[in-house]
Amino acid sequence: MAGKKRAIFNISCINHLLVTALAPLIMFAGLARGAETSPAVNRMVHRDGDQILDGNRHPLKLRGVNLGGWLLWEPWMWGGHLLASESKLSSRLESVVGPTEMARFRREVYDNLIMEADIQQISSLGFNVFRVPLNHSIFENEAPGWQILDRLLSWAERYHIYVILDLHSAPGGQAKIFTADPEGGSLLWDSAENQSRTLALWKSIAGRYRDRRIVAGYDLLNEPAPPSGSQLADMDRRIVAAIREVDPSHMVIVEGAKFASDLSMFSEPFSINQAYSFHMYTRKNDNRSELLAEYRRISRTQNVPMWCGEFGENTYEMIDSTLTLFNNPDYAVAGWALWTWKRGPAPNPTLMTIDLPSQWKHVIERDSSPLALGKPLRGETLGAMRQFIEAVQLERNRPDHRMISILTSHLKR
Repeated sequence: MAGKKRAIFNISCINHLLVTALAPLIMFAGLARGAETSPAVNRMVHRDGDQILDGNRHPLKLRGVNLGGWLLWEPWMWGGHLLASESKLSSRLESVVGPTEMARFRREVYDNLIMEADIQQISSLGFNVFRVPLNHSIFENEAPGWQILDRLLSWAERYHIYVILDLHSAPGGQAKIFTADPEGGSLLWDSAENQSRTLALWKSIAGRYRDRRIVAGYDLLNEPAPPSGSQLADMDRRIVAAIREVDPSHMVIVEGAKFASDLSMFSEPFSINQAYSFHMYTRKNDNRSELLAEYRRISRTQNVPMWCGEFGENTYEMIDSTLTLFNNPDYAVAGWALWTWKRGPAPNPTLMTIDLPSQWKHVIERDSSPLALGKPLRGETLGAMRQFIEAVQLERNRPDHRMISILTSHLKR
């Protein structure tokens, strides 16, 4: 009997050694089937129940800002027309200054609008995350998207601040409005080719950054406007599957329709490591409490965290009271990201204001308008572009100390 027990013990030891030795191969094989890392052993930021935890399994509220207007241009943030898109502005500027100067301007925007000093300042204010809106076009042809993100993640690691990568513009555009920079042809929902490009892009992003712990999550589609809820759910499911082929561990973040306010099309999460994201821009009708109660119901029912990816563009009082609601334990919001870190002057306050040169304001008002507003002059336009690049640098931006005080006070609660 003792000999039989020793034999069983020896077999168990051999089995254990084999499993240990083959674990990498088992993991690799599992990835091909879309395997996911268990929350118990996940070293990335991850979901556990309706909470977000860091890689050491400590509760984590992700609270910070968006880097809006940088890697996806929204001309209104630069002094332009409200409904103009990046593609429209780029096309008009290029028609005046030519492709060489336009390419130079684009590189200078990428190198100056957000710099290492911005990331250092965001971190020093006490924020622990920033969300990066991405245009798919920065990864295409000779565009420098990968180099920009590699550099950005290194800055984030240096200053200990998490990053959420947000696909603000998918191939074709997931909405017709300027925030998705639609290409003018078939939208994402109407084109199998654009859907394939979107899946391939997310797979490339996840494959490149699968080991970067500073990445808190992948925000799949910003403010999608699908023809139906089922089409959005199907697209998100396919994106998650593509990500899981190469990255079993990072959190995926899913937004609903109607400007990320409607999550009713999602009956269950697509991943064991998922959060839902909502955006909250309250205008005339104050339904914030009702919306938060509904989001909390979904969070409880599906056992998934709920995170606010965008809010702001409102009065000091509304921003303050919105953060008070987010901090209410009854709603259990897992964090937030203000829209946005910096932009040109607007009716509502922002953290850092870009004081726009008058020559640039004239040029962008003309080139982002749906109407022809006079004959463009190349020399004038080039001079305005140079002035804009100088104006966007952090050292020239104007901080709003009241806004900073409101936001940072809520970080301590």
